[in-house]
Amino acid sequence: MSTWRSRLALAVVLSSVLMGLPAAAHAADPPSLGSIKQRDGIVIAPDQISISGISSGGFFAVQYHVAHSSEVMGVGVVAGGPYHCAGSWSWVCLNPFAHDAGQATAVCSRFAQKAGGLYWGPPDNDYAVKSAKDEAKSGTIDPLDGLRQARVWIFTGGPETGAPHDTLVPHDVAAEVAYFYRQFASDPNNVTFVDTVPAEHAMPIAGDGAGEAGACAFFGEPYINDCHYAAAGELLSFIYPKRQQVSRASWVEGNLQEFRQPVDAADAGLSMNAVGHIYVPDACKHGQACPLHIALHGCEQTKEAVDAANAPGGGTFGDLPPEKRPYFYRLGGYTRFTSEPENPSD
Repeated sequence: MSTWRSRLALAVVLSSVLMGLPAAAHAADPPSLGSIKQRDGIVIAPDQISISGISSGGFFAVQYHVAHSSEVMGVGVVAGGPYHCAGSWSWVCLNPFAHDAGQATAVCSRFAQKAGGLYWGPPDNDYAVKSAKDEAKSGTIDPLDGLRQARVWIFTGGPETGAPHDTLVPHDVAAEVAYFYRQFASDPNNVTFVDTVPAEHAMPIAGDGAGEAGACAFFGEPYINDCHYAAAGELLSFIYPKRQQVSRASWVEGNLQEFRQPVDAADAGLSMNAVGHIYVPDACKHGQACPLHIALHGCEQTKEAVDAANAPGGGTFGDLPPEKRPYFYRLGGYTRFTSEPENPSD
């Protein structure tokens, strides 16, 4: 009899970070994740929950994974940095009121440099390790035993001597993610660091039928670039090594759904967007336990930001029909790797 280990049907939550933008208006209030789970009979395999993200979403994925490592068995990090990066100490950011913002923009990334400042990174790679150990000891995060068997996949767009390469999150910052996880891994093969694909700061995909993704060397919205490399598929295949490749034909449009996310009325800028997306393959409905993967996009990849960005053919992406707009939940590459194979092996 087939099981998810031989034919992986994967439910994917593609969550959206608000980043201070107003939530878009929707024709109807989307259901909650709880109501979708109950309606479709979704059962999540509790030991097969993983997370990934691009850019700020990659930093976020590391934070979440380390804090909840007893519940999350794997992480994919695209153009992200190490645990507690913005909280690390450096002489550059001595002002306690601006410390985290200064670290994030000048030490954990080249954001400040792109705005005319300087890059003072990378951060202290041992600080992340010590911070995690101290927080686990105090009980503010999970015990770090969960990191010993974690499957960790990290991507950066090639060394900085090459062209193109990631000009926002430097190679040495991304490399510290690998350093951090290797301090805890029981098997070094559980952590892989990919820096062999020359690529700018974006989610690399393999093929874009609509032509709305950027070229691999492009820096800008939608921060999804056609690099002939399917990062989402690679990270999912590494986190779940027994899964099988699936065909585009297995994609079912109706299985992609919006869901409602809570927004903190006191500080919406620190909340998730009011709406996220979930893709649930047919094989994950009606009681069959399935793995769950959570995918987090970057700062300028909200629907609002993409709609306002310039499109290659002129005008803005928001001028295009909704089904052709390069939203992360459609073009980021995750959904085509989630359904069950057409001819699963038993």
